[in-house]
Amino acid sequence: MISTIHVLSGARCFNNRLPNNTVILHGSNSLHDSREYTIEWWITFNEWSFYTNRPLEHNDNDISVTKLTHEIQGNFPTASLSLFSYDDLVEQHIELAGWGLNNQGELSSNMLTATAIIVSHTACEYHIHRVSGERISIREGYFCTAGVPFVSMQYGDFGGPVLHFHKIIGINKGTLPKGLQEFDNHKINIHTSINYYTSFIADVISDNFFWQ
Repeated sequence: MISTIHVLSGARCFNNRLPNNTVILHGSNSLHDSREYTIEWWITFNEWSFYTNRPLEHNDNDISVTKLTHEIQGNFPTASLSLFSYDDLVEQHIELAGWGLNNQGELSSNMLTATAIIVSHTACEYHIHRVSGERISIREGYFCTAGVPFVSMQYGDFGGPVLHFHKIIGINKGTLPKGLQEFDNHKINIHTSINYYTSFIADVISDNFFWQ
């Protein structure tokens, strides 16, 4: 929750979904104890760019904002967005959060967290090439993390937040290289960088933004 009515997540979370068939859960780290909230709309970065006549620098922009049909009541802290650039955070410790597979390979109904370290683009690209032979460029707008001991995101983690001193710096996107086993310790985590998309976020959560 980045406001009392807006949710920040990944664009891929809404593939093949409709707002009226989807709910947002809030109020607990346990999915079973959370309350359901209905959705008014969601918008991805690509949709916003088209709507505002802004050219896309890249087609793959895995970020979205969802607006609920009504504000969440009560006294709860909304998430703050970090103003640090990616370059300032390399080798910093961060926290990953999500509801992915646990160590037993089961989807967790309780939020899981793990500590990882932000890896430079150069080190990330070198690692992927060394493990798989692939040459992949990590573009601006994404960053990599790795855990010591091994930390790898799984299905259910994607779209969750990356936190640096309790502020959101990114969104969980996926893992590389592709084709490895689910719990292969050679995987490296890929995240969407919030800093790259601040104009999008600020615009769509403003009071005068309209979308349907």
